[in-house]
Order: sequence, then C-alpha cells, then structure tokens
Amino acid sequence: MRDHGIVFVSEMAAALIAGKKTETRRVVAQQPEPLPSGEFVWRSGRAPSMRFKPAELRSFMLAGSPYKVGDGVWLRERCAYLDVEKSALSQFPLGPQNGNALGPDVWNVTVEYSDGSVRETSVEQEKPKQTRERGEIKWRSARFMHRWASRASFRIIEIRVERLHEITHDAAMREGCPENLANVSVAWYCGLWNSIHASTGQTWERNPWVYVLGLAR
Repeated sequence: MRDHGIVFVSEMAAALIAGKKTETRRVVAQQPEPLPSGEFVWRSGRAPSMRFKPAELRSFMLAGSPYKVGDGVWLRERCAYLDVEKSALSQFPLGPQNGNALGPDVWNVTVEYSDGSVRETSVEQEKPKQTRERGEIKWRSARFMHRWASRASFRIIEIRVERLHEITHDAAMREGCPENLANVSVAWYCGLWNSIHASTGQTWERNPWVYVLGLAR
C-alpha cells in the first residue's frame, strides 16, 4: 500500500472535507494514440509499441496504474505556515534507559488554509520555514505542502479507467458539483477541468484518458 499526496484546488479541497466530493479524475501520464480503426497504439520509451482494442486498453492501463485500491491519499492544498514556535517537548530528556539523551526538536505550527480555516499541529524536524506573518497575502503552493500539514486523509476504494467525456451527471455530482448547478453538472465539470488543466494541454476538448478514483474517509 502506498500513500499519495494529491493536489486539489481550494474549492475541491473544501468539498472533499465536507464529504460532498467522493471521486476524482487524474490524467493518465502516457496517453495512447487513436487509430482510424477505433483501436489505440501505446508507445512507451524504447519499448515496442502495442496495439489495443478499447476494452483491452482499459485493462492494460488499469494494471499499470500508480494507484491501487486500498492506497491512501492525503490532501495537498494551498496553505501558509504561521506562528512557528518551539514546543516545550523539544529536546525532552529520554531517560536513563536511553542514555539520558535528548529528544528531537518539536515545533508547534499554525497552518492556515486558503478557505480561511486554521489548524494547530506539531512536527519533529528542523524548524519549518514560516510562510508569512498573519495578515500577509502569501501562500505556499500545494505542491510544496508537507505531509504533516495536511488536514485530511482518504482511502482509495475504487479505481477505473475512462475517457474524460464518459463522465455522467451522477459522476459529476460525486466530483463535487454544487447542488444548485445539478442541472448542468457535466458543463460545470467541464469548466472546472479546463480551469485546472488548460495550462497542461490536457483540456476537456482533447478528451484524455483518466484514472477515476473513488475516495472514502
């Protein structure tokens, strides 16, 4: 079993924590090439290319997925580290059974998330670098969030491989579509997807292959 730190934009992070989002789609890193026959060609590095029918391709990509049922997922999101202070437990004497050695440094860190919520946590490591002072507008990118700063963890309970356009109304609701937009749930998801992936080229219009992960607390 592995733990995956997966980045979510602020809106989706809030939906995950509220239990309104139980599914996420992640682009398959190696995209197969479609053929006029309806089949697909898979090319990977120096390995010989392989030709698949759609059902075979799904099974092949699922077998090679970096995600597995039972793996953990921890939420990576934009945040800030405030008020980094040394804990009273820092270098606490470990007792004669440990040669009277001193324990590690322990830091109390106030973590603020982009939805305005705040969480206090403690961490054993070198002093974390304070992101900003209170009231300043500076955030740590989700990509550089530490595991200890995450406020939520999940388990992968289902995984499948689809083309992006296969998303249904029900699936879009599981992706966190607000109830007041339920009548346009797929259109909502199209807009959300492009707002996140336009810079990577894997837009809605390209209809990439994706891993669909079902998540549970």
